[in-house]
This record gives sequence, structure tokens and C-alpha cells, in this order.
Amino acid sequence: MKNIFIVLVLILTIFTSCKNDVKLNADYKEIMVVYGLLDKNDTVHYIRIQRAFQNTNVTAQSISQKPDSLYFDSLEVKITDLTTAQSYILTKDISVIKDTGYFQNKLNILYRFTGILTSEHRYSLLIKNSYTDNRVSSETVIVGNPQQITSPPGDTFDILPNKKIRAIFRSGVNARAYDVFYRFKYDEFDSITGILNAQKQIDYYVQRSGLTTTLNGGEDIEQIIESEDLIRFIGNSIPVSPGIKRVATFLDAFYAGAADDLNVYLDVSKPSIGIVQKKPEFSNITNGYGVFSSRSVFFKKHPVNTATQKTLREHMATKNQGWK
Repeated sequence: MKNIFIVLVLILTIFTSCKNDVKLNADYKEIMVVYGLLDKNDTVHYIRIQRAFQNTNVTAQSISQKPDSLYFDSLEVKITDLTTAQSYILTKDISVIKDTGYFQNKLNILYRFTGILTSEHRYSLLIKNSYTDNRVSSETVIVGNPQQITSPPGDTFDILPNKKIRAIFRSGVNARAYDVFYRFKYDEFDSITGILNAQKQIDYYVQRSGLTTTLNGGEDIEQIIESEDLIRFIGNSIPVSPGIKRVATFLDAFYAGAADDLNVYLDVSKPSIGIVQKKPEFSNITNGYGVFSSRSVFFKKHPVNTATQKTLREHMATKNQGWK
């Protein structure tokens, strides 16, 4: 009995001395979060690289206000044209001002390079942390510009009542989806002095994420809208302002093509409206998270003609907005 009692005492001592602490987080691991979209219509290209963070001792909001928690100290960033083997060494850039929001905006570190990209080529991204030798990589094709834009025709743009407006073009190579929108630009003047107060713009979407059937390019795409819808959009988007005269200047047609990876990323990032809220995750970054892909934002400038000016002055939806 004495030996049994000693054993029981030892067991109780062991169990009562155990800690109740539960380790919620795994050991620290360096994780890079990368976002980069290459566009052949740009000559200067930017890549955003930040670190993922987690700390049970302080709030995420507190960490998000500290630049040291968001950025790496020493990174080597290189993009290579895999067709020609030409490489671009990216340099750190802090000139782009970050919008205000949840994260601090006093310091915004991006990585940039200058170069002309080719849509038939494939490009690789390699990031190396010089301190830890941690490496992150990805690859992307380049989206080509749309081909043979036949409508809107000509240089000027007609917005006439009760007409159909057509956007007709052929897809560019490597484009999986297209946004098509018209950017309506106008100037505001003081009605008494005639002094220019502001230059403004609004965007009217004709198509959002319209899919192509192949990535080969040359696919005929046509979107049709009613001119009345566009006129009412202008009327609803621009407030009536006494003392302001307005002059419509341009209605530019934009064709924004997304590469396959970018389209998948945008699709899985959409808000879930179903009962089951669990959404799949997408990343094409090896040993990290984020997306490295391509888009082509191509636009054709259309000056607004006198017929459109007349429509804005006389149409019920816009006649009180002070159009000249």
C-alpha cells in the first residue's frame, strides 16, 4: 500500500505541475507577399513586396502602422525575359504615395524597372532576401493589345439620343478576360469669370470580365449599349452646380485585358454571396503568396463632337448640368 501511495503522489505531482499554455502560432517563418502586373503599354513597371506578419502579443492594427513590420531590409529583385535572356535589376522606389487606409502610408516601398515588354515573350520574377537567402519566384506571359478596333469608328465620338453604341475589336494574344469602359472627360468653368476650375472624368462600364475562348488572340468581340443608358449615367453621376459651366472634351474607349492568372485571381477574390463563405485561395508565387501576372490597358482617344455637345445641352437627363 505504501508503494501504491507513493506512485499516486508522483502522478498527481506531474499532472498538477503541467502548464496549461496552448501555442496558437507556429514558429516564425519568413513569408513574402508579392503583387506585380506587367503591362506592355507601360515603360516603367512596379512590383510590391511585403512581409506577412503575426504576433500574439500586440494587435494586427498596431503592427500595420510600423514600416519595419511590412517591408524587408535587403532584397535582390530581378525580372528576366525568358525568350531573349535579357534581365532587369529592380531598384527600390519610395516616390509613389500610398492612399490612406488600414496600413500606414508614411512609407511605401516598391521595386521598379524600365523596359519595353513583348507580348510573345514570357517573363520570370526572382526575389532573394540577401540576409536569409530565402527565394521567391514566378512567371507570366504578356498580354497583347486589342487588334482591329473598328467601333467606335473615326476620331470623334457621337452620343446621340436613342442610338446603339457598339464596341467592336479583336482580342489580344494571352488575354483571358476584358473590361471595356468609356471614360467621359469634361472641364468645369466659373460661369461668370470663365476661369477653369477643374478637369474631371467618370467611367461608364460596357463590359466587366468578359471571357475569351482562347488565349491565341484575334477573337472577335462586340458589345452593344444603348446611348440613352450612357446619357442617363452622365446625368446621374454629375451633380447640378449653380455657377458652373461645363464642356465635354473627350470620351476615351478603354480595353483592359487580363492574363489567365490575373483573371483567376480576380475571380476567387470576389465577395462570396452564398451560404458557404469558404473561398478558395489562389497564388502563383512559388514559396510566397500573391500574384505576378500581366494586363494590357489600351485606350483610344475620341474628342467629343458638336452633335454630342448638343445632346448634353438638350437631353432631359443632362440639360440642367450647365453644358455649353
